[in-house]
Amino acid sequence: AICTVGGHTDIIQTAGWNYDGSLMVTGSKDKKMRVVDPRAGKVISEVVAHEGSKGSRVVFLGRTGRIASV
Repeated sequence: AICTVGGHTDIIQTAGWNYDGSLMVTGSKDKKMRVVDPRAGKVISEVVAHEGSKGSRVVFLGRTGRIASV
């Protein structure tokens, strides 16, 4: 592995990169969405995204810096 990022307690189901590739957002089976700085190898933000039992998907919205999660 070139880069390993900790902080996830369950399987990552979805991931997306921001426009310039400096951040990654992940959605995991533990129902949390995390913003990761892959260069530092750290989770910089973590929130409960969806409490339901279905899997979620996350994506950065172009150059806006916003994230969509469904």
